[in-house]
Amino acid sequence: MIKKFIHQFASPKTYIYQVDRAYSYIFYISLVLYLVSIFWGLFLTPEDFVQGNSYRIIYLHVPASFISQSLYIAMAIASAIFLIWKVKLSVYLVRSIAPIGAITTFIALNFRLYMGHTYMGDLVGLGCKNCFNVNIIYYVSRLNFFT
Repeated sequence: MIKKFIHQFASPKTYIYQVDRAYSYIFYISLVLYLVSIFWGLFLTPEDFVQGNSYRIIYLHVPASFISQSLYIAMAIASAIFLIWKVKLSVYLVRSIAPIGAITTFIALNFRLYMGHTYMGDLVGLGCKNCFNVNIIYYVSRLNFFT
């Protein structure tokens, strides 16, 4: 019975039917939980005695980093499943995870900009505040598209 369920659920037709039924519930519940937690973490928590308001980065940066790493591991596992067993559903999964992983990585790397600090500007030695262009230039200069 379990083997039949797994094989049936691995079919894109069955999977899309099941997900379409539950998508709206899951989406709205997770959206409400996300917005409440961000509001609570950024606005309702008390100010730290030593660090002031700058410690509040942990309420967005750390979860975004954790989620983006988890999504990329899930993409690697789904890609391996497709390469080994040729399950078509894993390709859909990889294509749907990739933009979400990119967004969470962007949030994790650039949230300090909105808090009034830059870390890439400090690493490069500029030490300026709100240097979004410096961060983009630094990221792009580290990308190597040809290797």
